[in-house]
Amino acid sequence: MLTTRMKAAATLGLALAATVAVPATADIPTSLTIAYDNAASGFAGDVTSPNKHCLANRMVTITRFEGDAPTTIGTATTDATGHFTFPDASAQAGSYETTVAAKTVKGPKPKKHHKRKKYNCGAGTTGREDL
Repeated sequence: MLTTRMKAAATLGLALAATVAVPATADIPTSLTIAYDNAASGFAGDVTSPNKHCLANRMVTITRFEGDAPTTIGTATTDATGHFTFPDASAQAGSYETTVAAKTVKGPKPKKHHKRKKYNCGAGTTGREDL
């Protein structure tokens, strides 16, 4: 028969094991470029990251600044290689900034009885272009 101390020790051991088993979330650096392409009459850019899973389907927001006043002009989604385009034939002179939304991806499959880690792909990374 288990004593109260043995039950408490077993419960504490299970609680510690559960705490250790929770996967950590690691941050993966992500960078972003933007340029205006006169021939295509729009913006183009790339999201880059050492983790290929951080490239595809990222939402990029393009914002124009007049002085300190920001105006969001649109969003674009990256392709499988991290490239995006945003047509804007009427782009006005000013400073443009892009921001990429955060993305959480799963890491590689772990060994048996381990949880899969999650990774954060570069939240809020920005690029800038002046026209």
